[in-house]
Amino acid sequence: MMFDPETKQVRVLLRGLSLAFGTASMDGSFVLVSEYAGKRIQKFWLTGPKANTSEIILDFGHHPVDINRSVSGDFWVAVNRETRLINHRGKLIVPNALLIDSDGVVLDEIILLDQYGNLSITQVEEVAGTL
Repeated sequence: MMFDPETKQVRVLLRGLSLAFGTASMDGSFVLVSEYAGKRIQKFWLTGPKANTSEIILDFGHHPVDINRSVSGDFWVAVNRETRLINHRGKLIVPNALLIDSDGVVLDEIILLDQYGNLSITQVEEVAGTL
């Protein structure tokens, strides 16, 4: 949804999202939307020749949570990868920080298992060169 402060109107931009969790934008020409249940990242164009259209830029088998801008202008995505334990009696959650560009190309992946153990993360934020 988009709120116009001048008209005080709310407009639905994209329907059919599967548990949208986070959004981020670079320059106002588009917005990236992470879909937790859909296990994907969508790009919705706000301006330009593709305005009011969307495309899936990253589709993977894990749950993306929140998405934030990086210092470099790319995007950090909090991702929780689930794997079955060897004895099949539970799941191991492996928290990851995924750095992607605006086209969904994965630039870096940092596994955060040592820092967070078998816990889900909801956000990755870069401050003064650290996560």
